[in-house]
Amino acid sequence: MTDHPDISPEARRAGRIWGAAIVLGLTSVVLVNVLFAWLARDHKIDLVSERYYQEGLDYDRLVAAGHQASRFALKIESGSRISIMTGDGSIIRPQTAAIDYYRADNPALDRSVTGNILDDGTISPGISLEPGVWTVTVHAVIDDQTVHLSTRWLN
Repeated sequence: MTDHPDISPEARRAGRIWGAAIVLGLTSVVLVNVLFAWLARDHKIDLVSERYYQEGLDYDRLVAAGHQASRFALKIESGSRISIMTGDGSIIRPQTAAIDYYRADNPALDRSVTGNILDDGTISPGISLEPGVWTVTVHAVIDDQTVHLSTRWLN
């Protein structure tokens, strides 16, 4: 290649800089692609579990339990007796019931108890609680399915 007499040395230098920048940019893109290909080939990423079918069934059971729980409501009566009620207001008698009492303003008062199921189907926790706002969660077994119901209660 012969030097053109009309091109100044500054213009030649600028042309070499642009050429080097383009080559360097393309080389960087190729190196990044090679790096990602190596990472994809040599590193196992578990997006799909080997037990995907069982985990899918477990998830379906969890969704079904949520639908089951949405059919019920909690009613807390004076004396802290708890009733699990259907949409028409009838009381459901659970097979077992565990109760969690949570105080956001004072976690030292939190309690978990096993409820005593009375003859009329209501649940007696058998404890007395400090006055205040409580989040009450009942974990009950109804028709051999565990149902989790939660409500806020002002004692």
